[in-house]
Amino acid sequence: MAPKQPDPSSFELVLALKKSVGRAWLVTLLSALTSMFAILAVFFQSTRPIPVVYRSDTIQDASQIMFAGGKEVPTREIDAKRFLVKASGLLHGWSSATVVRDLTASTLLMTVRWRKLFIDEVQRVVDVPPEVSPTGKESQLGYYAGLKVRNILDWQWDSVTCERNETKREWGCYGRVLVETQPLIGDPLPNPPRKNLIVRATFTEVPVTKTTIDGLLIDFWDVRDADAPKPATP
Repeated sequence: MAPKQPDPSSFELVLALKKSVGRAWLVTLLSALTSMFAILAVFFQSTRPIPVVYRSDTIQDASQIMFAGGKEVPTREIDAKRFLVKASGLLHGWSSATVVRDLTASTLLMTVRWRKLFIDEVQRVVDVPPEVSPTGKESQLGYYAGLKVRNILDWQWDSVTCERNETKREWGCYGRVLVETQPLIGDPLPNPPRKNLIVRATFTEVPVTKTTIDGLLIDFWDVRDADAPKPATP
């Protein structure tokens, strides 16, 4: 009896399955490569330097497009002055409704060293009036939130000066700002409390990134009442 010949259709089925498996592996490999290239593209896009339009203080100099984070982007005196005003808006231009948000945002403008000192200060427990807290005790931040006031800043721009320390790559700034305090709600007071403050600050130069867009961070901040009587000298 002659041996039974295999059915040709079974060979065709095996070949079709092999081709199908091969195509599936090829599609899977191409999909994996596409995903990997997409992830790399997003990564390099997010880490590439930010283009910055640099304008010199000299009117005759043309504007230049530079890349942030490099040494070629200088910090000018006008940049330090603007950073001083920006930081003061968060540190002193708050209202009781936004003080937590504003002071939290201000910590992103600080060096690690100064941020720690600042947080310790705003969390310090102080004596407060009974209308702020029945216990007579509250954190400095809680005291600000319970005052129900809003501060309005008026910088005396002509008094603002900033000088750069070339060795330490720091900026030392000084200026006077008038702080007017009004009720948080209701009609403004015709003669609100005002304070003439002297602000002294030190800013450390850092690379310009998405989180340090100004290229500066606060490393020291001191405020004094300009109208306070000076201590008597012995």
